Amino acid sequence: QGDVSGSHFCELESEKGDIEFGGEACPITFSGNSVRSVVVGKDFKFEEGAWVTENFFGSVTADDDFQFNGSGAAIRDTKITDNSFADIDIADKCNWNDGHDEGDADIDGNSCTGFNVADDGDCDVVFDGFDCV
Repeated sequence: QGDVSGSHFCELESEKGDIEFGGEACPITFSGNSVRSVVVGKDFKFEEGAWVTENFFGSVTADDDFQFNGSGAAIRDTKITDNSFADIDIADKCNWNDGHDEGDADIDGNSCTGFNVADDGDCDVVFDGFDCV
């Protein structure tokens, strides 16, 4: 949570847990960053209210879900816009949890070389925001 901008990361890694862009009463603003790779043992999460904009992500690999979580305490809508990704590989599914309304998520203008997800039944809103799908 908080503001992170203009930073460079070699890798964001969580071998056994989730990587979560926090929301609720103190949502993250993660913008203008460069991340070479993301390796997640479980879920790659966006909490309600997180703003993840204008970043470069190398490969993203999650052993579970590409997930959006509601909080009930969010002070703004979720915004995942204008990011550039290499390949996104999700071992399970896209999902919307705990009352996160798909209509409260602005997912738009993202580019990637590939978006692979094992179960894409709940991915329509996510896919609409990525040019590689």
